[in-house]
Amino acid sequence: MKNISSEWSYEKFKAKVIELSKKKKYAISKTKVKNLLFSGDITKNDILKGFINRNINDTRYASKVVLNTIQSYFKAKEADTKVKVIKGSYTHQMRVNMKLDKNREESYSHHAVDAMLMAFSLLGYEAYTKLQGSFINFETGEILDSSIWEEQMSDEVYAKYLYGMKWSNIRREITIGEENVKYWHFIDRKSNRGLCNQTIRGTREFDGRTYKINNIDIRRKEDVAKFKKLALSEKESEKERLLVYRNDRKTFDNLIGILRDYSDSNNPFAEYEKMTGDYVRKYAKNHNGPRVDKLKYIDGEVGACVDVSHKYGHEKGSKKVILESLVPYRMDVYYKESENQYYLIGVKQSDIKCQKGKYIIDEDAYAVTLEQEKMIKKGQTRENLSDLGFEFRLSFYKNDIIEYEKDGKIYKERFLSRTMPKQRNYIETKPIGRAKFEGKDQNLVGLGKTKMIKKYRIDILGNCYPCEKEEFQKYC
Repeated sequence: MKNISSEWSYEKFKAKVIELSKKKKYAISKTKVKNLLFSGDITKNDILKGFINRNINDTRYASKVVLNTIQSYFKAKEADTKVKVIKGSYTHQMRVNMKLDKNREESYSHHAVDAMLMAFSLLGYEAYTKLQGSFINFETGEILDSSIWEEQMSDEVYAKYLYGMKWSNIRREITIGEENVKYWHFIDRKSNRGLCNQTIRGTREFDGRTYKINNIDIRRKEDVAKFKKLALSEKESEKERLLVYRNDRKTFDNLIGILRDYSDSNNPFAEYEKMTGDYVRKYAKNHNGPRVDKLKYIDGEVGACVDVSHKYGHEKGSKKVILESLVPYRMDVYYKESENQYYLIGVKQSDIKCQKGKYIIDEDAYAVTLEQEKMIKKGQTRENLSDLGFEFRLSFYKNDIIEYEKDGKIYKERFLSRTMPKQRNYIETKPIGRAKFEGKDQNLVGLGKTKMIKKYRIDILGNCYPCEKEEFQKYC
C-alpha cells in the first residue's frame, strides 16, 4: 500500500484501523489490529509458514486432505483397500477410559499412542460386526432376525463380549509400546536455501567491536517491556545498550518520567499521549522537539552475516549495513590425534556455490573458516589439513543424531547447528523424542574438551546404526 497510487494511503488505512480499535462499542480486537497492520515481507519463507500455522491449523482439514490423497492412491492402484477415519474425540474417550494421559510437551510418543488406539478401535469394530453379523445386514441396515436382535442388543452382552478384561490388557500393551517408541527425523541436506534470514540491520562500533542496532517501538506493549527492562536495570551496561541513554540523557530522563507517572497503565507512552493530547517528544527547551516513535538499542555483537553496506552508500566491507544470521548448512568434525582434540567446523549456506549445474563447497570460503578456527594459516587450504595432523571424521546435518562426551557423561541428542562461531566447538542440540529440553528453548553445548563424538544413522523404522568415520563430501 505504501508504493501504490490510491486515494487510500497506508497512513490513512493505519489511522482508520487504530480508530476502529478505540471504539467503545464493536471495537476490533488487538489480534485483528496486528494482522491488519502486518507489514512483514510475505515472500519470506518464515512469514509464509506463520500464515499457514495461523490460518490452516484445523486438524479436520488436514485429515481430509490426507484421507483424499490416500484414497486416490489406492483407487489409482485399483487396490481393494478401505481407508477409515477415526475421530479425535473417539481416541480421547479411549484415553479417558484407560486413564492414559496426553502430554504433548513431554514427548512425541503421544502420536504413537494415538495410532495404537486407532488400531485397537478397529479391532473393536471387527468384534462388533462379528457379534451382529448373524442378524444384521450391514450394507442395507436390515434386521435379519428380530428375536436374536432382542437377545443380543443388551448393554450386558456388549460389555462382556467387546470389553470384559480387554481395557486393562489394551492399556498394558499400549504402555509397553509407548516405552519402546523409536524415532526417525528427516535429515535436512538441502543446499540451495536462502543465505540468511533477510533481516537488514544497521550497525555501530563501540570499543573496537561491531554491534547490531535494533528498534524499540514505544507504542507496542512488547517493546515497552523491552525498554523498561533496559532503562530500569541496575546494571549500567544494560542501560548503555539504549542509544538515547548514551547520546541524549535529557530525553532519556523524560521517558523515565513518563514511565513512572503512568506506571499503572499497560503502555505508559500511549497513556501519556491520550491524557495530554500531545506526542512523546525529544527534549527541547520549548517542548517542541520531534516526535519519538522508535528508540535504537544495541542488540548483540555482529556474528556471521552478509555485508550489504555498499548498496546503501557505505564502503564495501565496512559492515555498516548487514543481513544477519547466516543460515547453517552442516558441521564438519575433524580430529587431531597429537592434541587429542576435536575441531568443529560450521559450513553455512553462503559457503556453497553452483558450478556447472552442481552445488559444491566453496573451497576459498571453507579455507577462511578453517583459518578462523586456527587450523590453518593464511594461504593454506583444506588440502593441507592431513599434513598438519588433522583427520576428517564426520559431517552432521540438521536432525542428525549425535553422541558426545562431556564432563565424563555420555549424551545422545538431535543435532541442530554449529552455533556461536566466535566460540570454539559450540553446538546447539535438541532432544530426540520431544520438541525441546525442559525449561529452555535452546541447548548450547561447548565441546572444547570432549573425548568422543559419534554419529548415528537412523532408518525409517527408527533403528540406530553407529558411525565413527565418513568421507568428506565436497558435493552438496
